Amino acid sequence: MSNLDIYISDIRSHSDQYRKLKLLSHKIVVFFLQYWLLIDMANGYLMKSGIFFPGGFSLGELSRIFFLIVLLLSFKISKNKSEFLLFIVPFILIFLSIFQYVASGSNIVNSINISVKLSLPALIFLYIKENLSDDVNAITNIIKFNSFILIFNLIISLFGFGFFTYGERTGLNFGGKGYFFAGNEVGIVILVTYSLLNYLYKENIKVNLMITFIYLLISLVSLTRASIFGVVLVFIVSVMLFHKKYKNIILSMSGVVVTVMFYILRDYIMLAVNRAIYFIDNTSMIIFMTGGHKRWEATKDYYYSLLDSPLLLFTGSGWTGYSEQDIVDLISAFGISGISIYLIWLYFASYAIKNQDGKSDKLYLTFIFILVFGVATLAGHVMTSAMLAPFVAILANLHLLNNYKQPKKYLMQNKYLVANKSV
Repeated sequence: MSNLDIYISDIRSHSDQYRKLKLLSHKIVVFFLQYWLLIDMANGYLMKSGIFFPGGFSLGELSRIFFLIVLLLSFKISKNKSEFLLFIVPFILIFLSIFQYVASGSNIVNSINISVKLSLPALIFLYIKENLSDDVNAITNIIKFNSFILIFNLIISLFGFGFFTYGERTGLNFGGKGYFFAGNEVGIVILVTYSLLNYLYKENIKVNLMITFIYLLISLVSLTRASIFGVVLVFIVSVMLFHKKYKNIILSMSGVVVTVMFYILRDYIMLAVNRAIYFIDNTSMIIFMTGGHKRWEATKDYYYSLLDSPLLLFTGSGWTGYSEQDIVDLISAFGISGISIYLIWLYFASYAIKNQDGKSDKLYLTFIFILVFGVATLAGHVMTSAMLAPFVAILANLHLLNNYKQPKKYLMQNKYLVANKSV
């Protein structure tokens, strides 16, 4: 065998190994995405039980680090400039975190941890776009299984399991989150996963109504404003856009069912209503709807720190998350570079809307992203949510779900044609 033959054989051997590695990494990435919330649930259970890994790491932190490494190994960098920017922004934020630590001694662990969380939506978006565009079933499985885990967690919280947002001196807990430790993120996850399922079954009104009532139930269990108002508004808009012919009867019947649901859960809901009335009486409606005094105080403190040191607008001061309003927290942590995260999410919105053909689909997506940006700005825990990352990445690639419905249409058309021919 000549030297050339040996050289070619080595290349083929290495290329085969590379292909096997790529295939393995792809399977691991899809596995993580499909069981994303199950891993989050297991993480919450371990944390509630006081179980941590060596070094104080939680299962969620370790799994995200491993997932990110595998995801980066699987990456194929696009020549598209905007996509390249999506890829490098997280590394810019990590560099800023290191700079802040060296310059001012900020908490580098918190800043890098939040940089990883901020990077996940962009990286998963690119991965789905490049690697799952021809595997719509994988995307729908990710949506369906994670939605099931989300619903399961909210239901078991009715029986006292998991974490709760509110508690009383009598020991009564309400505002269940299941075993999701990041409880403040549950509301936006409910909103986005419901929007995905609503779109997936937009042509099947019976399934759509069943999903809507289940999601409204778990929204009431969680008692989060983002999820309750979000599910109701998304449902109304979807009916107005996709079921114009029967919108009056659908909305009327739904109104009756929702009224009955509220009546059955009235005692549970009144716990949150009474709490809200108390805070509104002691503050104001605007302060209550935007998260309370704590967030306003944190925003005011950041404003005064900028007056004392304008350079912070460019360098940031490291992650604290005190204001719990994404735009303020991001600028406080990373300076004007933090705004790049908002720009990334605006890119998600424009990409998603641009790739839809139907006017109703474009309007639906526009409305969803307006809701998401509204929650991010007023309530926070959206752009910094690792829990939400895969679902907003799928939302940005929503046009891929159109391919999921096409075969069904053609199948029905073919059955109709065959029936006519046989007649």
